[in-house]
Amino acid sequence: MEIDEEYEEIKEDVREECEKYGKVESIKIPRPVKGKTDIPGLGKIFLEYSTLEEAKNARKVLSKVL
Repeated sequence: MEIDEEYEEIKEDVREECEKYGKVESIKIPRPVKGKTDIPGLGKIFLEYSTLEEAKNARKVLSKVL
């Protein structure tokens, strides 16, 4: 249960930070699956913004932060 709560907290923190750059439509954070080692996108966060301009702005700003 703790892991699911932690996952949701991370998603909410990411949403809060990323909404500074536009409306976030969706967030996908691939999670590990027991017994599998090859999970596509594991360790990354995928965001969908309402507009292409918002996405470009977020990418520009966030790539400097990371």
